[in-house]
Amino acid sequence: MYAEIERLLSQIKRESGSDLLATGVSASSGPALTRSVPLKTGIELLDEALSETTDATPIIELLGTPASGKTQVLYQICIHVSLAQTATLQDGQKVDLGGSELHALLIDVDGKSDVQLLAQYMRALVKDKLGDQTDKETVDGIVNAALSRIHVFAPDSTQSLIATLSMLPKYVADSGFNKSQCVVLIDGLGSHFWYDRRAANFVTMKSRRATPAFRLQQLFVDTLQEVQAYLGCVCFVTSILFLRYSGDLATARSVSQESMGTDNHSSQGSQLSQQQGRQARQIESGNVLYNDHMIPRWRSVVARSFVLEGSSMVGSQQRPAVTAVTFTEVGGSRRQQTVYVGPNGLQTFQ
Repeated sequence: MYAEIERLLSQIKRESGSDLLATGVSASSGPALTRSVPLKTGIELLDEALSETTDATPIIELLGTPASGKTQVLYQICIHVSLAQTATLQDGQKVDLGGSELHALLIDVDGKSDVQLLAQYMRALVKDKLGDQTDKETVDGIVNAALSRIHVFAPDSTQSLIATLSMLPKYVADSGFNKSQCVVLIDGLGSHFWYDRRAANFVTMKSRRATPAFRLQQLFVDTLQEVQAYLGCVCFVTSILFLRYSGDLATARSVSQESMGTDNHSSQGSQLSQQQGRQARQIESGNVLYNDHMIPRWRSVVARSFVLEGSSMVGSQQRPAVTAVTFTEVGGSRRQQTVYVGPNGLQTFQ
């Protein structure tokens, strides 16, 4: 057993954002950065969700079909997590950067992380905050200092993902920063779903109460909760929607609305909640209903869920092409917000 864990851990790539970018700029060459406490994401709807939740270590889930903008949005969160709240320039002037100066533990499940793009987004944000007159050395110093607080992990299987999570407390302790100064970001949950299902077909079990793939997800949820409780951190997860629901969309909508309008403290609400707890969650995106690839227990672990829908907007000579990403809260008030992601990350759109 221990030999297998060691083998899985040896597969995990662990590098800081500054190492991956290899800019060669010293983190100490920029202006002094002041310490910040509040967690900011740069997205108003997510900031509101964090402020409203009573959970000290909430999991915020971002759901979407492929190419809906999940990774780009997670990069924006990662940038605001790692940037300082303010920067003190050489003339003593303080500039608000809108960051949190925390360590971002970015777990790239689907192997598509692009630190060059992340750094490009970060540079554009810093330049926008500091103004056009800021010299390149100052911007690079701020960016490189923030990148040094981004730690990228690349597990290549669900088993390796679980091993990655289990070693995070030791990694944080060995890295020398306080465990309360980090945020966990998991990108691409569901990337290994079909591989896990195929691998499970070769496992013979005496009991059919839970498949190997089901138990693997249970172990993932257990491990994530234990690590979160130990680190005391917030977790952002992007999850892929790909299992189309084969039933009637209107019926599924009415059941969902009935469940949201029922008091779960009543006997009727408890029975309905228990019945739904044994079924896969249905999530609507673009008038298409999808079954959640995660086990039913996952929904009780997640504090807030948002569906992301991306649509490309053609650019012009005055304005580059951008992707409009609309957030819709799952359940509750179903609040919405649209953000625009372009070559330089989040940007306003006129």
